Amino acid sequence: MAEPGHQETLAALGKAAELSRTDIPAHEAIQELGEGWVAEEALAISVYCALVAESFEQGVVIAVNHSGDTPALAGATGAPAGD
Repeated sequence: MAEPGHQETLAALGKAAELSRTDIPAHEAIQELGEGWVAEEALAISVYCALVAESFEQGVVIAVNHSGDTPALAGATGAPAGD
């Protein structure tokens, strides 16, 4: 069941999934998702990085190579995929 107020997060995750299926370079796709300063942006960017990365390391590198909240995104991307 959907929780009230879920629309922004669901839309951000949908956009991340959509962008992961394109040939748009990662740095441009992440800009479309935001800078990661708010929760739904950070989650969407982390999910995008996990979807497009070929390895754990690449996912974290993609997450930190932009101008937004890189420490939070590195942790959010790396934690679920960590050993």
